[in-house]
Amino acid sequence: MPRRILAGFVLGLLVLVSAAGLLARSITALQAERIPARQARAELEELVSFLATAEDAETGQRGYLLTGDSTYLPPYESARGVIDSQVTRLDSLTAKDPTEHAVVVALQARVSAKMAELAETIRLRNSQARAARVLVLERQGKRDMAAIRTLVAALRQEERQRLDEHLQAYTSGVRLLLIHIGVGIALQFLLVGILLAFVRRDQSFRAESAARLTNEREFLHALLDNLGEGVAATDSSGVPSMSNRAFRELFGVDALPESDAGWADVRSRIRNIEWLETTLPVSVLPLRRAARGERVTNTAFAFAPPGTRIGESPGPGTRYIVANGQPILDASGKQVGAVVAFRDVTQEYAATAALQASEERFRRLSDAATDGVIVSREGIILEVNAAWCRMCGIHEAALIGTPMVDLVAPTDRDAVARMVHENRTVTYTIACLRADGTTFDGQVTARPIIYHGAPARISVVRDVTEWTRVNRLKSEFVSTVSHELRTPLTSIHGALKLVASGTTGALPAKVQQLLTIAHNNCERLVRLVNDMLDLDKIEAGKLEIRPTALAPTDIVRSALDGIRAMAEQYRMRLEERVDACRSFRGDRDRIIQVLTNLLSNAIKFAESETVVSISATEVTTAAQDRIRFAVTNSGPGIQPSDIALLFTRFQQLDGSDARHRGGTGLGLAICKAIVEQHGGVIGVDSDPGETTTFWFELPVLRTREQAVVLRG
Repeated sequence: MPRRILAGFVLGLLVLVSAAGLLARSITALQAERIPARQARAELEELVSFLATAEDAETGQRGYLLTGDSTYLPPYESARGVIDSQVTRLDSLTAKDPTEHAVVVALQARVSAKMAELAETIRLRNSQARAARVLVLERQGKRDMAAIRTLVAALRQEERQRLDEHLQAYTSGVRLLLIHIGVGIALQFLLVGILLAFVRRDQSFRAESAARLTNEREFLHALLDNLGEGVAATDSSGVPSMSNRAFRELFGVDALPESDAGWADVRSRIRNIEWLETTLPVSVLPLRRAARGERVTNTAFAFAPPGTRIGESPGPGTRYIVANGQPILDASGKQVGAVVAFRDVTQEYAATAALQASEERFRRLSDAATDGVIVSREGIILEVNAAWCRMCGIHEAALIGTPMVDLVAPTDRDAVARMVHENRTVTYTIACLRADGTTFDGQVTARPIIYHGAPARISVVRDVTEWTRVNRLKSEFVSTVSHELRTPLTSIHGALKLVASGTTGALPAKVQQLLTIAHNNCERLVRLVNDMLDLDKIEAGKLEIRPTALAPTDIVRSALDGIRAMAEQYRMRLEERVDACRSFRGDRDRIIQVLTNLLSNAIKFAESETVVSISATEVTTAAQDRIRFAVTNSGPGIQPSDIALLFTRFQQLDGSDARHRGGTGLGLAICKAIVEQHGGVIGVDSDPGETTTFWFELPVLRTREQAVVLRG
């Protein structure tokens, strides 16, 4: 605001100078107009005087001619003495105006002629009065006088016009001068008003600024007093001159000591964070460093509890503090003090110490483990345990900073890079590289973690080379045995069926009973071999799926048609409810196989004379719509702890009952594999002693696929 006032004064000064210039110009113009006006007036006066002189000369001449009295001649004599000088003055006055000068020249000629005529008549009157009268009667003198009067009148008219013009110009100049004076006065009043407004506004601004500054100072004090960090400001000597409540509470002072000596006890308790018995020198204290112009960044120190002597290790109650500060500079860059903020990090320090201890315990445990542990960030190894070093045959120092993909066989590197990029919880098996170039099979379980405050990934690697070899031998054995058993079992099953049917003739009842038992067990063995072969195909990824568009109603009825004989054998009643209208995609035989297995289990494990129901409904979820097939029966049910075992191989919850009812323990495992290959899910809901429902869900066809199926 003072700049505006200064600018107003400068502007006012410029206006005054401009007004003075205009006034001076106007005055100069007036003065310039006065000179021609004076000259015109002088010419007029000279013309009047000249005409009067000429007339006086003529009057004196006439009086003398009429009376002969020489007393009439003095005016003539006087005129004759001055008239030439008057004509000369008129000539000089009109020299700059060619028109007027020409008139004066003509006038001069007439005057000479007139004066000559006057002189001649007076001379003749003295000696020849009659000749003088004759000369007068010729009227030449009268004509010359008339011409003189005409010329003088013309000159007077011209001078009067010129005088009028100069007077008008002078009047206009005076009027313009008055206008300039008025405008200057008005501008001065305007500037005075503007300056007064600026002054008032500056005063108001200063008052508002003072009030705002007071409010801000009070707000700053309130803010500082409510900060969790201690803040202190110092003068150039480094002695605190201002502080907030947190600073005073942190260092245990009720008020700031007035002298440097009052801080002696506080300084004696400021210790080195690594060696708590060592008191920090005054020169390295944060406030002194900031007062010297240094920037203090994350300077940590310990503050011993009251009563701790110099050189004594502090006990419980020691605080750990971090300081940050900088010098305070004025507008010219000169240091006028310093400000430092102190933050109590005792809890963080304790947490860090606990974390370090926890990490040390984790390292000891991980080094003792047989599984390899790798901590990585963005695919770069940060930490490894001793087990992984043993697996790879590489020292820990050489592994830190190595990309994880470098420890994987080339065939698996793209898959590992994708897993690392997705950074999700996953389990997979890869071929890992040793230092000597050989490989081993590793089963990796990885998940994202937070490590040292940043996202990372932990991978646990188990050497499954031996397990993979044994599992491969087992699979080969099962496949070989199953294929070798299938052909003779088929022959035995066919032979027993023919004999039991009476084709070879009637058999004794006891033999018939034995054949029936043998036939049933042979069928069970055939089912076991078929299930084992199916499971082997599923594990090898060779189970062939021929997906087509299927209608839920057709699948449900086909499964029921194939199971009705068994239901009648067990005296069970079957019910169906199909609400699903949309189609789904799947292998018809495999889906019927799953439903048949679930219906068979429901019939075998339900109480006699009860109902087994099958339903197909549509389920809507946020991800996609599905068809839900469910088989429900009444029976003993399944305990919650046993549900997790249902879909594993060779698992039967009640072995004696399973043998009585028949079964291999592979059916549900095969069902689960078939459903998952169709992109579905399978599960069970059971209320022990009441009902049990096995269900699976498959995705419905999208609208476009549905339209194609309907048109087909």
